[in-house]
Amino acid sequence: MSALMSALMSALISALMSALMITQSAIELFAQRGRFMFCLVISILGILSLSSQLQAPILSEKRAVTGAQSVFASQLDAKLPTRPFADWFRQVVGPQAGVTWQLNECGEHPSILISQGRDLPACAEVNALLPDERKVVVMIQVGTFKKGIIGIPEFFFAAIEQRGELSPVGQLHDLPEMLRSRVATAKKSPVKLVILDSHLPLMQPKIGDVKSLSGDSAVETVPPPPMPSPMPKQAAEPTPRRESSEVPESMLLGNAIVKVQPLYPVSAKKVNASGPVQVKVTISAEGRVIEAAAISGHPLLRRAAVEAAGKWIFKPSMLNGVPVQVQSVLTFIFAPSQ
Repeated sequence: MSALMSALMSALISALMSALMITQSAIELFAQRGRFMFCLVISILGILSLSSQLQAPILSEKRAVTGAQSVFASQLDAKLPTRPFADWFRQVVGPQAGVTWQLNECGEHPSILISQGRDLPACAEVNALLPDERKVVVMIQVGTFKKGIIGIPEFFFAAIEQRGELSPVGQLHDLPEMLRSRVATAKKSPVKLVILDSHLPLMQPKIGDVKSLSGDSAVETVPPPPMPSPMPKQAAEPTPRRESSEVPESMLLGNAIVKVQPLYPVSAKKVNASGPVQVKVTISAEGRVIEAAAISGHPLLRRAAVEAAGKWIFKPSMLNGVPVQVQSVLTFIFAPSQ
């Protein structure tokens, strides 16, 4: 009996020792796996942090433009009515004007801010091309490219461009009057006075032409000779506005004589901005770019694309043997390796 008990005790002790060894091995294995998982999590967090620094700006162009369009005009200028700014601006420039909205950086030297480690202020920019060829631009600051939309949009800059002359608009409420005054000035024309011939004799009444009548007194005068009727003026024919024909980009590239590639902006490199930028261009009958506006692409790349597009030269586009003005789109591809 004692031998059986001793055997059972020995077996129990052996089982306990085996279980203890297995438990210790499991603990060591879990510890090793725990260290591995910890290192894996740290690595993933580091990669995510690095990619967040290199990704495109968090500011959404759609949200920025929508915010500038919907903000009340009275919030940008206390003298303006309480209505959405987009509606007020459309009323000011008129229904015939072509209006485009885009996101752009505020100011002219974003590379300086980048080199100083500062964030880039972002503006919603609205451009209007009036029927008389004048241009109106208004920039509304909506936030920054890194922090996104901040607070209420604020008026930043406005100007009117006509024949290469830029007239800044100090306050938004000055814009309607400046547009009206410039139209009135453009419509004024010098008045030509008719010079009378000094050798023509003056018509003087003769004494014999005045008679006294008995009864009711009256004065009878000889009527002066009729004045010569003025020559009818020919109405000035309004200058018709040139219509532009749309042509495909492939045809436009085939007519290109001078091609200029855009420079990769330093500010865009800092945030790893890349991709295509489309620029709508208007080509004169002589083959020169007279209008260029970015219609898609990263905001930090648009200015460089527009500047490059403005330097292209094309062979004149012909219609029935006559050079005509055309419109098309140029696409520029920006890569980080540029």
